[in-house]
Amino acid sequence: MYFICPTIGHCAGGMKLAVNVVAAGGNSPSTPSTPGTTPSGSTPSPPSPRPSGAPSIMNYGFMLAFWPLLGAVLAIMS
Repeated sequence: MYFICPTIGHCAGGMKLAVNVVAAGGNSPSTPSTPGTTPSGSTPSPPSPRPSGAPSIMNYGFMLAFWPLLGAVLAIMS
């Protein structure tokens, strides 16, 4: 997955993007939880993947808005 930013220098400056994904309609805590500490020398195992349902209409709406915007940005940059 790729992300773009119109601000010059952000990529060179090492900017990072963190995305937290939660299950739709689940009972999520009201405050984010902090990861627990692990004993030295061991690494935590990644969480097991959860099956996802069909993409929501919001995802399609985002994509319909994203691609024309990306095309416009690329046209301006070239």
